Amino acid sequence: MEDRLRSTQLFPKDNRADLRLRANRRPGNRADRFDSISHIALLSAPERLDLSNQFRAILSSDPQTAGRERIVLTYRTDAFIYQAC
Repeated sequence: MEDRLRSTQLFPKDNRADLRLRANRRPGNRADRFDSISHIALLSAPERLDLSNQFRAILSSDPQTAGRERIVLTYRTDAFIYQAC
């Protein structure tokens, strides 16, 4: 898809930014962030609670996150500047 968009000349070569972030959070803060994601926040209260409980259970039981004081997740955002036709 990216190649097709670039071929339209709407995305000049130098008008792209790759933003990389590392979010270092406590497990409770990580769960709160998960709860605030837009497609989760739009769910009914019982559905949100169910997903939140599942996520918290994973954080507390998965070997890579269980018992850790901090959880680091890496995010990448591709930003494009475009011009109107």
